[in-house]
Amino acid sequence: MYPICFLYRHALELQIKNIIRIGRQLLDKQGGHPPHHKLSDLWPLAKGLLREADPNQPDPPEFSRIDKFIKQFVDVDYDAQEFRFPTKVKRGKSLDGITHISLTTLRRTIEPLASFLWGCEAWLSEMLQYKNEVGREF
Repeated sequence: MYPICFLYRHALELQIKNIIRIGRQLLDKQGGHPPHHKLSDLWPLAKGLLREADPNQPDPPEFSRIDKFIKQFVDVDYDAQEFRFPTKVKRGKSLDGITHISLTTLRRTIEPLASFLWGCEAWLSEMLQYKNEVGREF
């Protein structure tokens, strides 16, 4: 079960990092994505870039769903280490106090959020491609 949870979390992290990287390119901001694994820092950055890329649109309802989902993940696995190994480096069991994890619930929750993030990434990529094409013409 640990590897499945870790991979779901890692996939979410990579999607968010891609949004940051592409969003920064689109908005002419320096840097790529941060090198750490802290979803609690990465998601607000990505969300801010999405807002900045289309400032006249209200936040989609998925933003608050992702906020809640990430908070739950961060409460259990702050820096992507708990699901990675069954024991901690400094001794002790990972996920201390967690007795049950429903993979079905995890999948049902993360799939629509991941689809939304893939859509955001694709939208930013299209905007960046358009920007680059227009830039080449002028």
